[in-house]
Amino acid sequence: AGVLLNKKFERDVLDGVLDQADADAHRRTRTTRDPELDKIMNRNLLFSTYSAWGRAIDTEQFTGMTSRSNRYYVSAAYWDRDALLWSFPAVLDSDPARAREILDYALGVQARNIGIHSRFIDGVVLEDGFELDELVAPIVALASYVDKTQDMSVVERHRGVLDTLLEKLRAPGGGVWDRDQT
Repeated sequence: AGVLLNKKFERDVLDGVLDQADADAHRRTRTTRDPELDKIMNRNLLFSTYSAWGRAIDTEQFTGMTSRSNRYYVSAAYWDRDALLWSFPAVLDSDPARAREILDYALGVQARNIGIHSRFIDGVVLEDGFELDELVAPIVALASYVDKTQDMSVVERHRGVLDTLLEKLRAPGGGVWDRDQT
């Protein structure tokens, strides 16, 4: 009887978790009234929501990863461009609270090396080299967040980082700088 009870409990709990995940995924999806476009759009939206962002197992820190595939040449790394220009808009559309958390991560943990080609999820440089799209991605994402939510708390919380980014953009040489200045 105990084995049967355990099986029923496991099945009911698992079914409940699956039902909850299914309802959450359906709540997030959108339609354009074009089934083929919807399929692509919602695949990106759900990937951005469930796979590109999450909590680290060891530290429980919220973090972003451009790719989790072991077939990609760099797995579990972070790029501002991919995270904030490609993934962020989908998350902002479906979950503004998570979008705010993404901005806190990008302007917090990742701030010291914004503009550098790629980084580990803790902000340490992975592949060196300045890229303008990597530098402006947090500014573009923040502007879209404020436009949608009218929430200025992220701007206030990260004022120093934003001032530094804008200063670098205005600097001679098109934003290229010595990383020791950050």
